[in-house]
Amino acid sequence: MEDKRLLHNLEECSDNDILKKALLHYREAVESEKQGDIGNSLNRYRLAHKVHEDVEVIYRRIERLAIQNNKEQNEEDRRLLSEKEINNSSEEDELSNGLTQLSVAPPFILKLPDEVLLLIVEQCFENLNDLSNLPRIARSCKLLAKACRADSLYRRFCYFSYQLNEWQQTKESIEEELSSTYHQSWKEMYLKKPRIRFDGCYISVCRYFRPGTSDTSWNQPIHLISYYRYLRFYPDGTCMVFRSNTEPNLIVRTFGRHQSSFFVPSSSNPAFSNGEVACMATWSMSPAGQLLLSHPAGGRAYTYAQSLQVKGKRLKWVSFYAVDNEMFETSEFPLTHHRDYIFSRVYNYTSEKVEP
Repeated sequence: MEDKRLLHNLEECSDNDILKKALLHYREAVESEKQGDIGNSLNRYRLAHKVHEDVEVIYRRIERLAIQNNKEQNEEDRRLLSEKEINNSSEEDELSNGLTQLSVAPPFILKLPDEVLLLIVEQCFENLNDLSNLPRIARSCKLLAKACRADSLYRRFCYFSYQLNEWQQTKESIEEELSSTYHQSWKEMYLKKPRIRFDGCYISVCRYFRPGTSDTSWNQPIHLISYYRYLRFYPDGTCMVFRSNTEPNLIVRTFGRHQSSFFVPSSSNPAFSNGEVACMATWSMSPAGQLLLSHPAGGRAYTYAQSLQVKGKRLKWVSFYAVDNEMFETSEFPLTHHRDYIFSRVYNYTSEKVEP
């Protein structure tokens, strides 16, 4: 109260302008002292005391009063904020009580037994070549996620992937391997056992350096050669083999045996201006994931064979050789420039019917 009374008296005093001038010099002296300018600070202190001899006492009381006012303002703000939070919490309690009183009928899917849910999930996979909807269904609700983890569902996937064709296993051998290697878990077998995927294509990016020629002896250019190898497997035991300089984003959507342009060179199409022609090969795979591709070449005088090892989404090169169909001689090709095939998922093939 004394500080406030002092300030009130100072405002009514006739030498108010003199006091303001003295306080201004004193504040500048304090700022100079904080910045380390001691010489300027002392000069300002002397000048302030010359203008008004009680400037130091008045300055300290003004600062103390400002601190007190800030403290009172902060306490008032905290009080208003706490009252607002109390009001909001009471409104939320009333709203939650009103919602709990409402009767919400449970979803119909909660009443379905597990067997029916499993049948619903199985109906979503009429085309077993494409299982891209499996994670989407599992994310929809907990009950469908549980059905998507059912072992009987993965048994169906395993039989489709490893059975029913001459290059794959019989049902008895699959069940024997299930008990001996995969602990009677169809899901573990489907996730860990090597298999070929039919919902996309395998791409190998091959690059190598080739020395060029130059008119001068002091400069020899080096060329980076890039080309791509494409494989697309079909469940009937055939595989489309294609080698091209065209990048994958211009190939994969139309890459299929229904596209006749891949098998007939066309000078009007820049993608096939170098005589790049696809061919159909036959493939077989052992239970250990050893893959063998073979297709005729050189007017059917030779047969090219690619031996690959399935490692998840990769097809690792084992050997590449040609067989003379007349002399039955084998010629090995070096694998220096060959890179592993990597699977690329293709969500939509243009101008192609969906195969069963």
